[in-house]
Amino acid sequence: MNDLTTIIEKILRFETTVPIGMCEKPEEAIAEIIRKKPEILCYVKAITWSRFGKMTSLLFTYMNQDVPIDRIYSPKNSEIEYLLLQKVICYEKRVLLVLPQTANLRWIMKCFMEKSVSFYPNLGSYSLVSSSMKNLNISYSVHEVTFTYRIGAAMLKKMELDVEKKVKELSKLLFPFDMPDYVKCFIAHNYLASTIEYYNNDHGSPLERSYVQSAYGALVKGRCVCQGYAEAYKRILNAVGIDCDLICGRILDTNEGWHAWNLIHVKQNTVHAHVDVTWDSHNMKVSTDYFGISDAAFEKKREWNRFYYSQCKSNSNLLLEAQRYCRMNKDRLLREGLCKEWIGLIG
Repeated sequence: MNDLTTIIEKILRFETTVPIGMCEKPEEAIAEIIRKKPEILCYVKAITWSRFGKMTSLLFTYMNQDVPIDRIYSPKNSEIEYLLLQKVICYEKRVLLVLPQTANLRWIMKCFMEKSVSFYPNLGSYSLVSSSMKNLNISYSVHEVTFTYRIGAAMLKKMELDVEKKVKELSKLLFPFDMPDYVKCFIAHNYLASTIEYYNNDHGSPLERSYVQSAYGALVKGRCVCQGYAEAYKRILNAVGIDCDLICGRILDTNEGWHAWNLIHVKQNTVHAHVDVTWDSHNMKVSTDYFGISDAAFEKKREWNRFYYSQCKSNSNLLLEAQRYCRMNKDRLLREGLCKEWIGLIG
């Protein structure tokens, strides 16, 4: 058989005839191609083959050609729930998965929805459509998960516009002149911790409880839970060119279940650190216990899927460096309109 990488490249270009060279058993060749790149199965509606002498070509009929390859996922079983949560966070309605046929996605979805009821109440329901190519010896199936949300498209659009407007205002307010990226992370952390009220009302309306799970609750309503803090922090930093991930993990040895915080990438992507704004906000009073935290400081207290994230080493001094910068530039920062709480100079 020809080079697998070349064959897959031709399939990803949606070529209908793909020569594979000398091949006595095309079914085995097809199975090998799918094992190498399972995601391509999402594009394949049907496969046949033809022979000319000793040379074999695979003949493809395609579907889903409008879906980019990076929007098709083939995670391990242990990573499926986390992937789904990332998509729900972003209000995505459609998730395409290609999984081994041994994966029990219906059970995984049932567990996921049960866990997400309290953590993400904006999520309404889901549907699951699965398909496989039974006429060929392919051990993978394609799954399309469709989510519905309690907040409708029109309201979501308005909320997004309000968030974008607020983020632009904050970019000018919090960062009025050029400063190091880790200082921007510090100021954004302090701003959110000192201006947002933690929402602690299980009896709120479904719509209200949906707001507080998002950046809209944090930045527009001024009330949110951990999800809102983390989303707002990410939005503020991303708007000024700082990479920031949103982590969904678990707090160990408690009954709190899911929790959200952030991972920042600063100093030209050479330093990575955890930031938990929620746990540094105490009735709108700021602490810095969870700013610039390493993996080692967290690993006995929290559980998260490290496969998706950069390693956070323990030699980071981001907090001390940010505090030093703010002390040295205190007069200018205050003159530009920043509060003492935002620059870590309380009292």
